[in-house]
Amino acid sequence: WAALSAISTVMRDNLYNAWGNNDRLYPNMYIMLVGPPAMGKQLPITKATGLVKAVNNTKIMQGSASIQAVIKSLGEYETGGMKGASGLILAPEYASFHAGDQQNTNDLLTDLWDFHPKWERNLISWQATLNNVCISMMAGSNETLLKGILDQRALFGGLLSRMILVIETRPRHKSGLIRKKAA
Repeated sequence: WAALSAISTVMRDNLYNAWGNNDRLYPNMYIMLVGPPAMGKQLPITKATGLVKAVNNTKIMQGSASIQAVIKSLGEYETGGMKGASGLILAPEYASFHAGDQQNTNDLLTDLWDFHPKWERNLISWQATLNNVCISMMAGSNETLLKGILDQRALFGGLLSRMILVIETRPRHKSGLIRKKAA
């Protein structure tokens, strides 16, 4: 799932599937790896992030940030093929990404999931204009921390329906071909 997220991230708004008259479906994905602490969620996230960084065509917002800082970073023009507001929100621990503004973060992430040729908002301290918004997210967490972040608005307001939750309860074998026989 982390590799799929990396591929969709680097494709950005360069790839889409035409639906109906003028609708387009872009490959942006919100993928959340959910499992008990110390289960190994960070390794696939780190490996996939390395792939995205190697391509160097997508902005990466990493660690803890306010959603306003993410929007500001997306709006900045960078050389090296990073035009537009395509980006990857990278949060090995999703709970630490929220930086104290849970409701606005969840609401804005819900809105930013859809492709927007032009996205404008008047926020309290500044105005934001983003062009060609195509956001992906790769995150990890555990059930206990998610219960404190995914409130009723996130559950029934659309954010959770935009996420692919990959839930594991135990570590997988490193090789599917090598397994110990049951005693």
